Amino acid sequence: MKVLVTGGAGYIGSHTNRFFAEQGVDTVVLDDLSDGHQEAVLAGELIVGSFGDRALLDTLMERHHLTPSSILPPLPLCLILWRVPPAIIRTM
Repeated sequence: MKVLVTGGAGYIGSHTNRFFAEQGVDTVVLDDLSDGHQEAVLAGELIVGSFGDRALLDTLMERHHLTPSSILPPLPLCLILWRVPPAIIRTM
């Protein structure tokens, strides 16, 4: 299994990414580094970009064979619904 961790270079996202790595799950981390730090991504592949970029999401989904269920925002669902850009919703 491989998952996409959005915001994975921030505090919560980097811990989420580390948790998946410890469980043996491959990750792709998507972060624009506006609040996160490259050094925080200790596992998986870091892609620097915005999760609002539909073309980038389409490319990542295809290149890494990700499915809509592979997209795991690093925050609880009730907190991220207002933050999820339309590009992710359209990709799903």
